[in-house]
Amino acid sequence: SVSSYGSNGDAVAVVGAWGDDDRGDRSGSAYIFRVASDHTVTQTAKLTASDGTTDDFFGASLSASSFGSGGDVVVLVGAYGDDSRGDSSGSAYVFRVAADGSSTQTVKLTSSDGAASD
Repeated sequence: SVSSYGSNGDAVAVVGAWGDDDRGDRSGSAYIFRVASDHTVTQTAKLTASDGTTDDFFGASLSASSFGSGGDVVVLVGAYGDDSRGDSSGSAYVFRVAADGSSTQTVKLTSSDGAASD
């Protein structure tokens, strides 16, 4: 999955790698790239779920949007295999990624009535 956001000649691309195995097989990750107005591309961050585990498929769905005027980006990353509310109930994670590439997971979203295979 890929999501992008651009303003003032620069753009941010978020690329999901749901098969990545940093936190277990297919736990997943998402990469943040900044694309400058001169078309220079730089990887600035790699995101993983703080509670990621095998078969979460973190990064299978993505969205990005600007946050404030300082170049920060809010990134929403889906993990349809997360088991927080039952086997493969799914979840979404919200990150704030600063212009310098530092990132913070701000919240994990789950459905209040979530159940297995949602």
